[in-house]
Parts: sequence; C-alpha cells; structure tokens
Amino acid sequence: MIFTLREVFDSYSMTIAKIVRLCLALRKLQKLTILNHLIEISDDDDYRRIKVDGTEYLFKKLKYSFEISDELIADEKRQGKMVEKNQYIVCYAAFNKETKLLMAEGRLYSGLPTTVKIKVPLAIDGPFKLTTSRDDIMQCKWNDFIVGKMFIAIKEFLCSVKETLRVNVLEYIRFGEINKGSRREYYLDMFDGSVLKETLNSQELLSILQNIDILPTKNENFFVSANDKSRKYPNVVEILLQSGVVIHNQEMILDVGQDLHTVTLNGLGVESASFDDVFSIVNNYINDKISDKKFRDSFFTWLRNSKLTDKQKDVLAKFKAVPVFSDASKSKTIYVTALDENVCVCDKNIALPNPYRVLNENLLPVKEYLDFFGKTPIRE
Repeated sequence: MIFTLREVFDSYSMTIAKIVRLCLALRKLQKLTILNHLIEISDDDDYRRIKVDGTEYLFKKLKYSFEISDELIADEKRQGKMVEKNQYIVCYAAFNKETKLLMAEGRLYSGLPTTVKIKVPLAIDGPFKLTTSRDDIMQCKWNDFIVGKMFIAIKEFLCSVKETLRVNVLEYIRFGEINKGSRREYYLDMFDGSVLKETLNSQELLSILQNIDILPTKNENFFVSANDKSRKYPNVVEILLQSGVVIHNQEMILDVGQDLHTVTLNGLGVESASFDDVFSIVNNYINDKISDKKFRDSFFTWLRNSKLTDKQKDVLAKFKAVPVFSDASKSKTIYVTALDENVCVCDKNIALPNPYRVLNENLLPVKEYLDFFGKTPIRE
C-alpha cells in the first residue's frame, strides 16, 4: 500500500531523522512517501527496518507485554473510560552505525512521538496519558504505573542484547556528572524535556540498572551486575591475558576496557580492583614479563595511578623491576631489584666501575623510582 503525505511538515525543517522517528510510530504501513522520500518499513520479531531512499536504518525491537492492575481499570471505568487489560511497551534501539549516527537520542512515544527526549539511541512506545498539547506525559496514577512497567521493559531490552553487545550495552544507559570540590557525583540522566524528568530518572530505575546482570566479564559466558563483587582491573591484567597467561576466577574481572563508558560505570557504582587484588595476579609475572614493553608500560602506569603505601613499596622493591644499563655503553638494559644498593644515576656520560648500575631513566625516571619503591638511587 502506498500513501503520500503531502506538506504534513515544513519541508525546510524536515530531516531524515524526523522521518525515521515518525516511522517508528507507524503500525501497519509498509510503503509510503513523505515529501518525495520513499519509505519502506519491514518488521520481524526482533527488528524493525526502515529504508529511506534505499538507505536502511536498523532498530533492535523488544516488545514487553503486561497487564493493567484491576485498581487502575476500575479508576478508568469511574471516569467513563474503557481500557484493555493487556497492554505492551515496545523498545526500539538504534542498532547499526548509520542508525546510531542518525539518532543519537530517542524519544518517548505514545502512538506518536512526544518531545520527551531519551538521551541514548533508544525509542520507547507505551500507552502513556499525554498532556492536552500531546507533547509530554501527564502526572497521574496511570502514568506512574506505566513508567514502572517501562523500567522493566528497559531491563528486558538490556538483558536481550548483552551477549551481542557486551560492554557496548552501556551505550543505552546515560549518567551525568558534577564536580563537588575534590570529588565527582553522578546522576542518572536518561530522560529530558518532561515535567516528570525526576520521575523518569528515578532511584527506582537506577536500582534496576544496578541489579541486572549485563556487565561482561573475562569469562565470556558470565555476566554480573554493578552490585556484584566483580571489579574493573587495570590494563596490566589485560596485557597478561593477551599474552596467554591463565588467570583463575575470570568472572571476577570485568571486560569493560579502560576508557570506555567510564562515567556510566562510575554512575552504576562499579568499583576498581584494590591494589592487593591486582597484585595477587601480577606479582607472579613481574620478573619474567618486565622486559616486555607492553607489560612494563602498563605495569608502571598502574603503579603511577596507585596510591602506594610504604608497606606496598617495600614489597615491590623485592622484584626485578628496576631498569638499569648492563654496561658503560648503555646499549643494553637489564632489571634488578630496588634493594640493589648499587643503583645510581649519573648526570655525565661516563663509565662507572662495577658494581654500579646506572638507572635507565628513559624507562623509569628517578622520581618514579622513588614513588614506586621508596628508594633513592646513588647520584654520581
């Protein structure tokens, strides 16, 4: 069936994004023309595909069905309104590159799109009651119930895509951050443009997000929630895994990268592994791996970012992690412990007699030698 919508919108302000956004609201139309743009819509159980002039925009679809409570049905009857007990909410998530570029933000729908923004690439269509202008949802008992069901629909959607997207499932959760003196605070920031903004970004939704098992771990078949005991580990552990080292209890190590989705992870309350937890893995490989550039750089970066205690520095000093030149030509680097009392720095390019070892400051500056191991090298 072909429908032509003529001059429904101001052609100067109409964009492809607005066309696609409108097409998410359509139920049965499969082919139509909007302002000379040919639109084709197809659905299956999992996806909606919208083609605009041959370019496909792909949306992952999840339909969440639920029942209206008897109390609400009775309330509606008292107002002379008949409602069906069985209702549903549909989530449409931008799911390929073209679609995400086009729709970095979604909208809340009640049949047609409202002006309520969803600040992630996700659109949600539910049986909300709207204001008289039909651009926002009303504050009422009915909508309180539907919003609660929408939170469950979001949960179901995230669970449905976690295995495919892994850490990128966090693209569909958004937090804001504010600086308060020396610390940062995070707040849920998924909805905007509504008088019910605080209700939509509520503690109830935050609690749901913190308690669903959507965070991937290094055990690829195991997902955890933000409230579980799994932790973010520094890159030095990732380097070890990439080198073929077998680490036990990999379900305790989150597979979330180093810089991806940092604000979201912090907002969810995900914690970083303690120094002791990381060291219990790394200590077995320091002596053997320190000459490998990737390991060494990530190991020193981890130490640089740790607030080391004197006790921890004393333990680190026992490992062969101090780069020194093996001879006067400074052509080769070997590694010694910080307990070696012959480690020195030399401002002049002169040969020092044995047993002195000149610190390779290109790999480990003097300040970091002190910060990491609590030792001061001899200065010649």
